[in-house]
Amino acid sequence: MWEEKSGSLIKDFKCKGFNQAVEFVNRIKDAANAANHHPDLLIHGYSNVEVRLTTHSEASTVTDKDHALAKTIDEIYLSMAS
Repeated sequence: MWEEKSGSLIKDFKCKGFNQAVEFVNRIKDAANAANHHPDLLIHGYSNVEVRLTTHSEASTVTDKDHALAKTIDEIYLSMAS
């Protein structure tokens, strides 16, 4: 579940290992470029990916752009799990 905190949507995703975490980040990169909306991404604990979404052009608040990309990121994650 995405958490709204300090003007950002935040979610931590557990991957099966480092390679899958990197692949997940790369897929997020492609979706973010297509949406022209770029999240902060952090790989930590070698297999976890933290995603932070905020709209910097809107005074670092959460907007519909963030919710739309969050939905896309969830779909990417689910497609990798199957």
